[in-house]
Amino acid sequence: MFNANNPLPFPKGSFNQKVVPPDDDPDAGEQTSVCFSLAWLPYVLGALDQLLLPYQWEGDTATIQLAQDRANLLKQLFATPVCATEMVDTPYWDDSEDVGDEASIDEQTWYGEVTNPTAPPDELTFEENALVWVFTGLLAIATPEVGFAPAIAFHTIAPRFIIAQKRGDFATIIRIVLDGADIAHVDTSSSAPGDIIEIPVVGDESLDAHDLLVINTLP
Repeated sequence: MFNANNPLPFPKGSFNQKVVPPDDDPDAGEQTSVCFSLAWLPYVLGALDQLLLPYQWEGDTATIQLAQDRANLLKQLFATPVCATEMVDTPYWDDSEDVGDEASIDEQTWYGEVTNPTAPPDELTFEENALVWVFTGLLAIATPEVGFAPAIAFHTIAPRFIIAQKRGDFATIIRIVLDGADIAHVDTSSSAPGDIIEIPVVGDESLDAHDLLVINTLP
């Protein structure tokens, strides 16, 4: 509803009184999909915070807490991309014949996310999620709204290589975990947007193969 007497009319709040929580979880029942500009994602997620307010909901304490939990899940669903029409390609290095891959293109897990990016190496949980990378691109970073850190997992027999990453509009921390141990935390803030940052990686040559995890997080 708009105020016709205001030269710059503005809408009223979405809910002017308490509302009854839905009976279903946000990821259950009849569902729909949305696709919108990534630039608006932080604002959409911020607007959904209204549903996390306890006074927004009718009901007893247990009902309100359940509604808040479901609203938080709804935020997570909005942060999960649905626009992709095709999966991303395997990383460019897999197209080379001399990189010494341990597994074929189809068998390897490449793109995903880490939900606990600051955890010790042995507690990191990588989950495959290529849609994250289709949606946000290879400059994807973690944000407080999104709640996870985009990552790449790579399994190779090559003990020495260079990771090259393009500096995006936002500075990030590139965390590199090799064979279950932290080997680098690179702050890209000292580089200009568009710069290519090269990070040499040297593994234990006594090992037959190596597991690499590259994680992008905010400083």
